[in-house]
Amino acid sequence: PHKDVVVPTYWKAEPSSSNQANSQKRDDHATRETELLLFFAGDVRMGDERLTREGGYRQSREVYSGGMRQAFSRMVRDARANKSRADLVQRMSFSRRADDATYERANFCLAVSGDGWGNRLMKAFLHNCVPLIAAPCVVQPFELQLPLHTMSKRVSDMDMMDLPEKLSAVPQQRLMAMRQRMSRVRDAFVWSAGGLAYRYTLLALCTRAVELRGHLKADHTRGERGCAHLAAQLPYASERTRTPQWFSTALVEAIRALQAERRAAMSNRSWSKMLLP
Repeated sequence: PHKDVVVPTYWKAEPSSSNQANSQKRDDHATRETELLLFFAGDVRMGDERLTREGGYRQSREVYSGGMRQAFSRMVRDARANKSRADLVQRMSFSRRADDATYERANFCLAVSGDGWGNRLMKAFLHNCVPLIAAPCVVQPFELQLPLHTMSKRVSDMDMMDLPEKLSAVPQQRLMAMRQRMSRVRDAFVWSAGGLAYRYTLLALCTRAVELRGHLKADHTRGERGCAHLAAQLPYASERTRTPQWFSTALVEAIRALQAERRAAMSNRSWSKMLLP
């Protein structure tokens, strides 16, 4: 965590400026109430529902997404059985058009991990659905560059017991404010021409270089200092790495100590020794 950079996966999407009609639709969505509380589309892997290639049945995959997908699936199943809530939607089939439309109808969209990199945080931002990050101890794309805590919510497995009640208690005014911020930084998750993912990545690399080296080589030639010139061009961007609120004190102290060690090694020209076993 002291030197890595976390960026979004590629997802085919156009920047806001390329389609004014869609951009206006997202802006309208940011300021109106939606009909669904929470939406998730994706695999769950519950118990013996799927055959393996060898012909045997899978065992329950609680480790898959840390059990968060399974917990949500049980919650939806119980709600349907009790007919207690109709605003929780789970879709296990994959239809991009149908999923996109449902993202836009929901207040929150579950952003969980799986066996590898997830794309649900990016999809939530692209469709202005507040991401419900269910990936404990996992840094999200650009979480160190953006105030992600003002545009999303994090949940743990302990929150799943009464999650619908907690989400329903979020004031509509706060939801709209979160979606308006999301609308401003949407293009940070777009790699296509006109998107800002590349520029946010440059900022992330710049801040890491300053933290690990102490300064940039180009500072004295350009008359610039640090990464302020990059951050100034990007919505909600910070010229310094942000510290997520969920980072523990011990983790923050370890990160700072490792970065200080690297800076000292760089200043003494002994950085190559740090790379040896």
